Amino acid sequence: MTAMKRHDGLAATTGRTTPERIPQRLAWLAIVGMLAGGTGCGPQPMTPEASRLLTSGIEAYDGGNDLASLAHLDLFLRNYSRMQRADEAHYYRGLAHYNLGHVLVAREDFQYALARTRLDELRGKALIALGNMSYDDGDMAAAEGMYIQSLVNLQRSLPPRDHALLRLGKALQRQSRWPEADRYFNQLIGDFPATSAARQAASLVNAQYWTVQVDQFENISDAKELAESLSQADLTANLRRRMIDGKLIIHVQVGLHSAYEQAKQQLPQVLTMYPQAFLTVTQ
Repeated sequence: MTAMKRHDGLAATTGRTTPERIPQRLAWLAIVGMLAGGTGCGPQPMTPEASRLLTSGIEAYDGGNDLASLAHLDLFLRNYSRMQRADEAHYYRGLAHYNLGHVLVAREDFQYALARTRLDELRGKALIALGNMSYDDGDMAAAEGMYIQSLVNLQRSLPPRDHALLRLGKALQRQSRWPEADRYFNQLIGDFPATSAARQAASLVNAQYWTVQVDQFENISDAKELAESLSQADLTANLRRRMIDGKLIIHVQVGLHSAYEQAKQQLPQVLTMYPQAFLTVTQ
């Protein structure tokens, strides 16, 4: 992703505890109930103190201080929850909560922001955040739906649409829907040329299998030596050659699996001997 600001969507999987699932219908009913419980009046204009708290909360989040961000945004929502930018406060508070591992309350904040906002960009960002949570939770179908909805609300060729396209393609690959994934990767490459997101998409496009990547080398002799070691352990290695930044790189991989779960089952066997191994896609 062109270097995304912290609020342009949740980061990719970072090794945090897998987010808990929550009953989506109940969460949405709670949000609708909160919204319906008001006086029927529209949002109130922002006061100087409300603006100060919200700005401080956003700036603290952008600066990496999640605890300070929560302090400002909690106070804003406690005192000014009916003001015009409360949707924005819920979104940023959700990001800070998620970074601190408060998964359930983060999801509630994103859902509240999505239900309340009238801003297309904020709607798109909240959908990306919810999609990322579903992706990290392993629910690729739910993630796919959120990312597709986000694309309707986000401007073409502007972040964080690049993040949504990249994650959507990855979610489809996790479901072995290779041609559909390629469609979104190619759109990303066309709309965001020369960006890190486009480079990632280019490395994933045209894949057809899941595999366990053991290592990579510039020297073919080193790659063949590792392949021989794998063979002695009854693991058949495949050598895949790719040009990366003008250099020929040889990837040493084990297995060609049509489904992600099949490759995942093989990974522990390889990890016992090569702890740097990981799952990836290949042609």
